[in-house]
Amino acid sequence: MNIVLENGEKINLTLNFGRLLQLKKENKPIYEKYNKVLANGAKDVIEDTIIVIYTAYLCGILEKDKVLKDNILSFEQFAEALPPNFVEINNICQELITPKKKMDLESRS
Repeated sequence: MNIVLENGEKINLTLNFGRLLQLKKENKPIYEKYNKVLANGAKDVIEDTIIVIYTAYLCGILEKDKVLKDNILSFEQFAEALPPNFVEINNICQELITPKKKMDLESRS
């Protein structure tokens, strides 16, 4: 999944278990915030939505580069760079948390 930031930059967003575990090692505070949102639900809808998307941004970087570099956007920079359309941002967040693609787990066993 991709998102286009206010400056026109297109970035990859992904959430998968391997990248999340890698993020836990490389940026534990963000991982813990993300995990708290998933475990407890959104308490601050705007901030928690941005946390989910920011986590997906960091996981997208890890998927591509295998490591978080110094030139990544901070949480605050990322929030400023997001498009101001809350409906679009919320839809992206929901798609990241609950993807529409369903896996047939019975056929895998």
